Amino acid sequence: ETFGPNPSGRMVLTSGGRITFLITKSDRQPPTNDAERAALYNSMISYTGTVRLDAPGQFITTVDISLIPSEVGGKKLRLFSVDGNRLTIQLPENRSRFGEGRMTVSELIWEREPPIHNPAFPSLLGCWRLLSSGLTVTDTKERLEPWGPKPEGRMVLDASGRIMFIFTKPDRQPPTNDTERADLVKDLMAYTGLIRLDGAGRFITTVDVAANPAFTGEKLRLFRIEGDRLNITTEPIVGSLVAQGRMIVADVVFVREHSAA
Repeated sequence: ETFGPNPSGRMVLTSGGRITFLITKSDRQPPTNDAERAALYNSMISYTGTVRLDAPGQFITTVDISLIPSEVGGKKLRLFSVDGNRLTIQLPENRSRFGEGRMTVSELIWEREPPIHNPAFPSLLGCWRLLSSGLTVTDTKERLEPWGPKPEGRMVLDASGRIMFIFTKPDRQPPTNDTERADLVKDLMAYTGLIRLDGAGRFITTVDVAANPAFTGEKLRLFRIEGDRLNITTEPIVGSLVAQGRMIVADVVFVREHSAA
Protein backbone atom coordinates (compact mmCIF):
# COMPACT_ATOMS: atom_id res chain seq x y z
CA GLU A 1 0.00 0.00 0.00
CA THR A 2 2.17 2.79 -1.38
CA PHE A 3 0.24 5.57 0.35
CA GLY A 4 -0.95 3.58 3.35
CA PRO A 5 -4.42 2.13 4.04
CA ASN A 6 -6.21 5.50 3.83
CA PRO A 7 -4.61 7.61 1.08
CA SER A 8 -5.80 11.12 0.22
CA GLY A 9 -6.15 12.07 -3.41
CA ARG A 10 -8.09 13.78 -6.16
CA MET A 11 -8.07 13.64 -9.95
CA VAL A 12 -9.70 16.32 -12.12
CA LEU A 13 -10.26 15.90 -15.86
CA THR A 14 -11.59 18.94 -17.71
CA SER A 15 -13.62 18.89 -20.92
CA GLY A 16 -10.61 20.46 -22.66
CA GLY A 17 -8.49 17.35 -22.02
CA ARG A 18 -6.45 18.57 -19.04
CA ILE A 19 -5.90 15.95 -16.30
CA THR A 20 -4.44 16.73 -12.87
CA PHE A 21 -3.52 14.38 -10.02
CA LEU A 22 -2.62 14.98 -6.38
CA ILE A 23 -2.21 11.90 -4.16
CA THR A 24 -0.62 11.78 -0.70
CA LYS A 25 -0.24 9.56 2.31
CA SER A 26 -2.65 10.41 5.12
CA ASP A 27 -1.55 11.78 8.50
CA ARG A 28 1.38 13.76 7.10
CA GLN A 29 2.80 16.53 9.27
CA PRO A 30 4.02 20.02 8.28
CA PRO A 31 7.78 19.90 7.71
CA THR A 32 10.19 21.74 10.00
CA ASN A 33 13.47 20.87 8.26
CA ASP A 34 14.87 19.58 4.98
CA ALA A 35 14.84 15.93 6.09
CA GLU A 36 11.10 16.18 6.67
CA ARG A 37 10.60 17.95 3.34
CA ALA A 38 12.50 15.14 1.60
CA ALA A 39 10.16 12.66 3.30
CA LEU A 40 7.18 14.60 1.88
CA TYR A 41 8.67 14.23 -1.61
CA ASN A 42 8.52 10.46 -1.16
CA SER A 43 4.94 10.53 0.14
CA MET A 44 3.04 12.05 -2.80
CA ILE A 45 2.31 12.21 -6.51
CA SER A 46 1.50 15.53 -8.17
CA TYR A 47 1.37 16.17 -11.90
CA THR A 48 -0.76 17.53 -14.73
CA GLY A 49 -0.86 17.21 -18.50
CA THR A 50 -3.02 16.73 -21.55
CA VAL A 51 -4.77 13.40 -22.00
CA ARG A 52 -5.91 11.41 -25.03
CA LEU A 53 -7.50 8.01 -25.54
CA ASP A 54 -5.03 5.51 -26.96
CA ALA A 55 -7.41 2.53 -27.34
CA PRO A 56 -10.56 1.30 -25.61
CA GLY A 57 -9.80 1.36 -21.89
CA GLN A 58 -6.44 3.13 -22.30
CA PHE A 59 -5.36 6.75 -22.06
CA ILE A 60 -2.02 8.54 -22.39
CA THR A 61 -1.10 11.67 -20.43
CA THR A 62 1.60 13.97 -21.82
CA VAL A 63 2.99 15.51 -18.64
CA ASP A 64 3.89 19.21 -18.67
CA ILE A 65 4.20 19.92 -14.91
CA SER A 66 5.22 17.46 -12.19
CA LEU A 67 6.73 17.21 -8.75
CA ILE A 68 9.23 14.83 -10.40
CA PRO A 69 11.26 16.77 -12.99
CA SER A 70 12.11 13.70 -15.07
CA GLU A 71 8.41 13.17 -15.82
CA VAL A 72 8.00 16.51 -17.62
CA GLY A 73 7.62 15.98 -21.35
CA GLY A 74 7.07 12.26 -20.90
CA LYS A 75 4.00 10.16 -21.59
CA LYS A 76 2.14 7.99 -19.10
CA LEU A 77 0.03 5.07 -20.35
CA ARG A 78 -2.82 4.05 -18.07
CA LEU A 79 -5.50 1.36 -18.31
CA PHE A 80 -8.94 2.25 -16.98
CA SER A 81 -12.49 1.04 -16.48
CA VAL A 82 -15.58 2.89 -15.27
CA ASP A 83 -18.37 1.14 -13.36
CA GLY A 84 -21.09 3.62 -12.40
CA ASN A 85 -19.38 6.24 -10.23
CA ARG A 86 -16.27 4.09 -9.66
CA LEU A 87 -13.12 4.52 -11.76
CA THR A 88 -10.29 1.99 -11.68
CA ILE A 89 -6.90 3.00 -13.12
CA GLN A 90 -4.08 0.51 -13.55
CA LEU A 91 -0.44 1.16 -14.40
CA PRO A 92 1.28 -1.36 -16.66
CA GLU A 93 4.23 -3.18 -15.12
CA ASN A 94 6.95 -0.66 -14.31
CA ARG A 95 9.89 -0.05 -12.00
CA SER A 96 8.30 1.92 -9.17
CA ARG A 97 10.12 4.69 -7.30
CA PHE A 98 8.18 3.47 -4.23
CA GLY A 99 9.04 -0.22 -4.66
CA GLU A 100 12.80 -0.07 -4.04
CA GLY A 101 13.45 -0.61 -7.74
CA ARG A 102 11.27 -3.71 -8.03
CA MET A 103 8.85 -4.23 -10.92
CA THR A 104 5.28 -3.49 -9.86
CA VAL A 105 1.73 -3.25 -11.20
CA SER A 106 -0.22 -0.44 -9.52
CA GLU A 107 -3.96 0.12 -9.13
CA LEU A 108 -5.90 3.21 -8.04
CA ILE A 109 -9.65 3.17 -7.34
CA TRP A 110 -11.59 6.43 -7.43
CA GLU A 111 -15.16 7.55 -6.73
CA ARG A 112 -16.77 10.38 -8.70
CA GLU A 113 -17.58 13.56 -6.77
CA PRO A 114 -21.15 14.72 -7.47
CA PRO A 115 -21.63 17.88 -9.56
CA ILE A 116 -23.03 21.06 -8.08
CA HIS A 117 -26.24 21.90 -9.91
CA ASN A 118 -26.30 25.42 -11.41
CA PRO A 119 -22.90 26.40 -10.02
CA ALA A 120 -22.51 30.08 -9.24
CA PHE A 121 -19.00 30.27 -10.68
CA PRO A 122 -19.30 29.33 -14.39
CA SER A 123 -16.78 31.98 -15.46
CA LEU A 124 -14.06 30.20 -13.46
CA LEU A 125 -14.75 26.69 -14.79
CA GLY A 126 -12.16 24.90 -16.91
CA CYS A 127 -8.38 25.11 -17.04
CA TRP A 128 -6.12 28.13 -16.62
CA ARG A 129 -2.39 28.39 -17.42
CA LEU A 130 -0.16 30.37 -15.06
CA LEU A 131 1.45 33.52 -16.48
CA SER A 132 2.97 35.05 -13.35
CA SER A 133 3.11 34.63 -9.60
CA GLY A 134 4.58 36.85 -6.93
CA LEU A 135 4.45 38.34 -3.46
CA THR A 136 4.41 42.00 -2.43
CA VAL A 137 5.62 42.90 1.07
CA THR A 138 2.94 45.25 2.40
CA ASP A 139 5.11 47.76 4.27
CA THR A 140 8.10 48.08 1.91
CA LYS A 141 6.31 47.16 -1.38
CA GLU A 142 9.25 44.83 -2.12
CA ARG A 143 8.41 42.37 -4.91
CA LEU A 144 9.35 38.69 -4.45
CA GLU A 145 9.07 35.91 -7.04
CA PRO A 146 9.49 32.57 -5.23
CA TRP A 147 8.76 30.60 -8.42
CA GLY A 148 10.93 32.78 -10.61
CA PRO A 149 9.96 35.17 -13.44
CA LYS A 150 8.46 32.41 -15.60
CA PRO A 151 6.75 29.86 -13.33
CA GLU A 152 4.96 26.77 -14.60
CA GLY A 153 1.44 26.22 -13.34
CA ARG A 154 -2.17 25.28 -13.90
CA MET A 155 -5.46 25.84 -12.11
CA VAL A 156 -8.45 23.60 -12.89
CA LEU A 157 -12.03 23.86 -11.66
CA ASP A 158 -14.77 21.39 -12.51
CA ALA A 159 -18.55 21.29 -12.06
CA SER A 160 -18.26 19.54 -8.68
CA GLY A 161 -16.73 22.74 -7.30
CA ARG A 162 -13.36 20.99 -7.07
CA ILE A 163 -10.41 23.32 -7.67
CA MET A 164 -6.78 22.21 -8.03
CA PHE A 165 -3.59 24.23 -8.27
CA ILE A 166 -0.07 23.11 -9.18
CA PHE A 167 2.88 25.57 -9.51
CA THR A 168 6.60 24.91 -9.90
CA LYS A 169 9.75 26.70 -10.93
CA PRO A 170 10.78 25.94 -14.53
CA ASP A 171 13.85 23.91 -15.53
CA ARG A 172 14.00 21.82 -12.36
CA GLN A 173 16.44 18.90 -12.26
CA PRO A 174 15.98 15.31 -11.00
CA PRO A 175 17.17 15.02 -7.39
CA THR A 176 20.18 12.95 -6.35
CA ASN A 177 19.98 13.41 -2.57
CA ASP A 178 17.61 14.48 0.21
CA THR A 179 18.66 18.14 0.08
CA GLU A 180 17.64 18.29 -3.57
CA ARG A 181 14.38 16.46 -2.83
CA ALA A 182 13.64 19.02 -0.11
CA ASP A 183 14.30 21.84 -2.59
CA LEU A 184 11.83 20.32 -5.07
CA VAL A 185 9.17 20.30 -2.35
CA LYS A 186 9.94 23.95 -1.54
CA ASP A 187 9.56 24.78 -5.24
CA LEU A 188 6.12 23.13 -5.49
CA MET A 189 2.70 24.57 -4.63
CA ALA A 190 -0.01 21.95 -5.06
CA TYR A 191 -3.36 21.74 -3.32
CA THR A 192 -7.02 21.01 -3.93
CA GLY A 193 -10.37 21.58 -2.27
CA LEU A 194 -13.99 22.57 -2.78
CA ILE A 195 -14.75 26.23 -3.39
CA ARG A 196 -17.68 28.49 -2.63
CA LEU A 197 -18.31 32.11 -3.52
CA ASP A 198 -18.03 34.61 -0.65
CA GLY A 199 -19.46 37.65 -2.41
CA ALA A 200 -18.63 39.39 -5.67
CA GLY A 201 -15.05 38.65 -6.72
CA ARG A 202 -14.30 36.44 -3.69
CA PHE A 203 -14.10 32.69 -3.23
CA ILE A 204 -13.10 30.40 -0.39
CA THR A 205 -11.37 27.06 -0.93
CA THR A 206 -11.67 24.45 1.80
CA VAL A 207 -8.37 22.67 1.16
CA ASP A 208 -8.53 18.92 1.86
CA VAL A 209 -5.34 17.66 0.15
CA ALA A 210 -2.07 19.61 -0.15
CA ALA A 211 1.56 18.90 -0.98
CA ASN A 212 2.45 20.73 2.23
CA PRO A 213 0.17 19.48 5.04
CA ALA A 214 0.34 22.92 6.67
CA PHE A 215 -1.74 24.33 3.81
CA THR A 216 -5.06 22.62 4.61
CA GLY A 217 -8.06 24.63 5.86
CA GLU A 218 -9.99 27.59 4.41
CA LYS A 219 -8.25 29.96 1.98
CA LEU A 220 -9.92 33.24 0.90
CA ARG A 221 -9.01 34.56 -2.54
CA LEU A 222 -10.04 37.70 -4.43
CA PHE A 223 -10.43 37.37 -8.19
CA ARG A 224 -11.09 39.38 -11.33
CA ILE A 225 -11.68 38.09 -14.87
CA GLU A 226 -10.88 40.23 -17.90
CA GLY A 227 -11.58 38.31 -21.10
CA ASP A 228 -9.37 35.22 -20.99
CA ARG A 229 -7.25 36.54 -18.15
CA LEU A 230 -7.82 35.68 -14.50
CA ASN A 231 -6.20 37.65 -11.65
CA ILE A 232 -6.22 36.11 -8.16
CA THR A 233 -4.87 37.82 -5.02
CA THR A 234 -4.87 37.21 -1.30
CA GLU A 235 -5.71 39.67 1.42
CA PRO A 236 -2.64 40.60 3.50
CA ILE A 237 -1.28 37.41 5.13
CA VAL A 238 1.82 36.39 7.07
CA GLY A 239 4.31 34.88 4.63
CA SER A 240 6.56 31.89 5.28
CA LEU A 241 9.90 30.68 3.87
CA VAL A 242 10.73 33.42 1.33
CA ALA A 243 8.80 36.18 3.15
CA GLN A 244 10.13 35.11 6.57
CA GLY A 245 7.07 36.10 8.59
CA ARG A 246 6.46 39.50 6.98
CA MET A 247 3.00 40.62 5.87
CA ILE A 248 2.50 40.04 2.17
CA VAL A 249 -0.09 40.05 -0.59
CA ALA A 250 0.27 37.16 -3.03
CA ASP A 251 -0.94 37.44 -6.61
CA VAL A 252 -1.21 35.08 -9.57
CA VAL A 253 -2.25 35.75 -13.16
CA PHE A 254 -3.67 33.02 -15.41
CA VAL A 255 -4.82 32.80 -19.02
CA ARG A 256 -7.61 30.43 -20.01
CA GLU A 257 -6.66 27.21 -21.79
CA HIS A 258 -9.22 26.56 -24.52
CA SER A 259 -10.49 23.11 -25.43
CA ALA A 260 -8.55 21.24 -28.07
CA ALA A 261 -10.35 20.77 -31.37
